[in-house]
Amino acid sequence: MLAGRLGMDFFDTDARLCAGFECSVSEYVSRSGWAAFRQKEKELLVTLAGVTHAVISTGGGAVLHEAQWRRLRKNSLVVWLQADVATIRQRMKQDAATADQRPSLTGNGIGDEVGELLATRSPLYQEGSDMSVDTTALTPEEIVNVIEKEISSGFPK
Repeated sequence: MLAGRLGMDFFDTDARLCAGFECSVSEYVSRSGWAAFRQKEKELLVTLAGVTHAVISTGGGAVLHEAQWRRLRKNSLVVWLQADVATIRQRMKQDAATADQRPSLTGNGIGDEVGELLATRSPLYQEGSDMSVDTTALTPEEIVNVIEKEISSGFPK
């Protein structure tokens, strides 16, 4: 939605990885493991770091690739879409694709991992983002409006 409004290309890293794998993230991780997935994700971030005039949606673990994340940020405005644990769990429950696109990292239920992952990753998201938007009570259109308003006001200064 944001890319359309801004007249930019759109890249979803998980979708691109799945196209290359010819299977879902869950299937790929089951066959090859998380380390192999993270390596492919890292390689894609390097490629996308050279892309301009695009909106790039990364998976939640992309921020773990600190060097590649810094390269991506050199030419990008990074927006952290935040939500509380309960909201994330509810959104995952409502998303039919969650099971295919978000395999468990620890073997626990996906919903159980949300709090743990947020606690671990939040400092990285905070440090690695130019702005954040609390999406807890916002619709997708409202989120796009907030980001578009910040961009049109010259953010970041």
